[in-house]
Amino acid sequence: MSYSFLHERGDDVEYSSWLDKESASMFVSEYQRRFCVLTKSDHSIRYFKSESDRKPAGILNTWDFVSVEPQTHDTDCKVFVITENGKERQYVFQASTNEIMLDWIHHIKAVNNLNEEARAKSKNVASVSVIENAKLQQQGPLESFRPVFNDDDMRSEVMTTKEKTIDEMKIKTMFRMIEDVPVEVDGVELEKKVLYLTNKQCSMFDEEGTDRCIQALDLGQPKCIIRLIGSYGTAQDYRVHIQRRDRPEGQYKGQSLEFGSEIHAEDSYTTQKQLVVFFKNCLLPLAKKTKALIILSCADDCALTGALERVVLPELDRLGANCPFKILGWGQAHKYLYKSVKQEGLCGKLSNSSEAWNSRLDQMTSLFSSVDAGELDRCDLTKCCTHYIIFEGVDFIGRSAEESKNNGPSSRFKNMFLSVITAVLPSIVIVTTGNINYNYENVASLTRRNIPTLLLDSRQRSFTCSEKK
Repeated sequence: MSYSFLHERGDDVEYSSWLDKESASMFVSEYQRRFCVLTKSDHSIRYFKSESDRKPAGILNTWDFVSVEPQTHDTDCKVFVITENGKERQYVFQASTNEIMLDWIHHIKAVNNLNEEARAKSKNVASVSVIENAKLQQQGPLESFRPVFNDDDMRSEVMTTKEKTIDEMKIKTMFRMIEDVPVEVDGVELEKKVLYLTNKQCSMFDEEGTDRCIQALDLGQPKCIIRLIGSYGTAQDYRVHIQRRDRPEGQYKGQSLEFGSEIHAEDSYTTQKQLVVFFKNCLLPLAKKTKALIILSCADDCALTGALERVVLPELDRLGANCPFKILGWGQAHKYLYKSVKQEGLCGKLSNSSEAWNSRLDQMTSLFSSVDAGELDRCDLTKCCTHYIIFEGVDFIGRSAEESKNNGPSSRFKNMFLSVITAVLPSIVIVTTGNINYNYENVASLTRRNIPTLLLDSRQRSFTCSEKK
């Protein structure tokens, strides 16, 4: 009985599928259908004319590869190119789908990285000192001595390499990174675009990758960028974070700035109403006229986000797909962890429906398991965004949740994103005041960089009003 190569060496196969291999002649290039098999033990790609063949039509050694890349960075690209070391030759293969093409690139790179690890470990084992070698000889023949690898360590390293390779390929192609998530908002079925980014993924973006990300988000063709800076310590903040109300910072006491007013609690709500009037009469007409992209904090505890939501939701409901402007919100995943786990609010729906976000919830929950539920933020996502970018914002390094928080990679991504998108478009920044801890240096930095900045401060001040309630 004749057995196929797969039957005889199935355990040694890293990956296999049908591919079209380019065969170049002097006059024309054409693709030939081949069944390709990547093996782990000898780090080779064999291609067969039939899946049942034992003898391959050709063999490529992956140790000779210097690069394995997609032919283009289009999301529907199916062709990848292998370049050999020391030879001016390339091998071109075409998969049936973009996903299979990415799988091949990942598995080839994973096998090669495993080779490098094995070589390095072999060198380390081989470089036993002369004294140690002499001791081994005194104990007996060295035939029994073999390099011993820790399988768990090797598997962990390979998985890390695998995840990194997949992330790199995703960022290069933006393949399946942006999800169209259907969700019900106030009884209306809508579709939101969601991009979930880990800290490692944020760190991999360069300007070219950021530009591809902007294109993949499908933000329309805005003529203006309107950026709302997160503004907290207001009545909106108080309404959202109910867990703080029994604490001293959650109580209005005389001239407490934590509640967002120097006069009395009622003034905080008056301020919020004035923000709504400003957005309705000034910002909304500007956004419509310029087909603006509005960028904001997507947490509903921000005063500006809350005011915009009140104004924009009726317009989005009325205009639907014909709405001329887009709203992009970004925020940290740990702020929404409470409602995500409880399956409450909009973030409960989106985190459950988003494959990327949902796949990380268990890890996030485990990291924050030692944190008292009363200490977790009760933020929800604002309903007015058409697009969401959720940053994981933590490094899983075995420390406490607070120590693991790291906003550095997401801040870098946001700065690069804003730098790329505002390079050719006019922009304006809007901010309002919150509690006494507000970072006015941020506003000063914006003005020093000649970025038009509008500071909204409509609340009464103690030196302008002698009456106290």
